[in-house]
Amino acid sequence: PAPVLAKRQSTIFGELLSAQKHDYQEPLTVQVKERLALELRTEVYALKSRGIKIVFFELPIHPDLCESPKQTSLRLFIQGQFPGERYVRVADCDNITTTDGVHLNAEEGEQVARQFIKLLE
Repeated sequence: PAPVLAKRQSTIFGELLSAQKHDYQEPLTVQVKERLALELRTEVYALKSRGIKIVFFELPIHPDLCESPKQTSLRLFIQGQFPGERYVRVADCDNITTTDGVHLNAEEGEQVARQFIKLLE
């Protein structure tokens, strides 16, 4: 039973990762960027007006997605829209395990959270 379960989990992971690869193969569209810009500017302004420090951060994802067109365009978009705000890439994509390509399991999430805290100290 255990090898059958492991094989099934591997198959499911492969299917999920394949779907993520498909989703991440195109950069953000102009329409998505415009919507994000409006939403983020509004939120960042509201937070900063309350004295809250802004830090944009990028969590690690599967290595096949980390430098994909979508992820790269999102990273560059955030950095371009908010050049005065800190942007942190937390952990290394090459040394991470995901459940579906973009989500960390509980153990990995805890390790990444600890790394993030150290980066902010």
